[in-house]
Amino acid sequence: MNSLEQLCINFANELLQSQFNEQVFVLEKQLYAAEGIEISNVTFSDNSAVLLLLEGKPSGIFSLLEEQGRLGNRATPETFRSVLYQVHAEKGTLSGQAALGWGQFGVPRFGTEVFSVKHFAGEITYDPAHFLSKNIDELHIDMQALLASHTGGLIATMRADLGVGSSGQKGAVKASVKGMVNLTAKFQAQMKQMMTMLTACEPRRHPPTHPAPEQRAEPWCT
Repeated sequence: MNSLEQLCINFANELLQSQFNEQVFVLEKQLYAAEGIEISNVTFSDNSAVLLLLEGKPSGIFSLLEEQGRLGNRATPETFRSVLYQVHAEKGTLSGQAALGWGQFGVPRFGTEVFSVKHFAGEITYDPAHFLSKNIDELHIDMQALLASHTGGLIATMRADLGVGSSGQKGAVKASVKGMVNLTAKFQAQMKQMMTMLTACEPRRHPPTHPAPEQRAEPWCT
């Protein structure tokens, strides 16, 4: 069953699809209009609603997951599932941006163990049982102990950045890293950086080339 890793992958795919839609359909249509070229109305599948469902604030799936993570031990897979269903399963409970993403969230006909998202490429089912544990961005206790036992320059810098004290200090090895960031928050920041770079690029389209009908060497046509 699909878990948090696949949801992140599909989120990246949705962002790239949105970028494609913007470049190929929206901006191209604006260019034609600016040059006075009449074109027929071109329709395309807009995936902005599913993006709102995933990354919308404060009711997107990622936001709800991060909010549950801040509750610590009080949050369980059951409480996370419950929140998801309460927020997204019924349109009447939604408002603003969250309401725009309604309809992209699916629930099973029987049982409440999983949920589905109607992605651009199709509906995919996810099991949120391990979402909370997988979203914790912390060093394993053994790695923290290893960092605490070294005093070298680079290691000391890494240790300070991660909030791990040197060996012998009170609280040198602790259960969580100071300033811990959820994986989904970090992943969204990376995706935002990627999309900024892509948006700054100028798209160039080249017509495909293929052999001439005579199928002789050398001559090519477009």
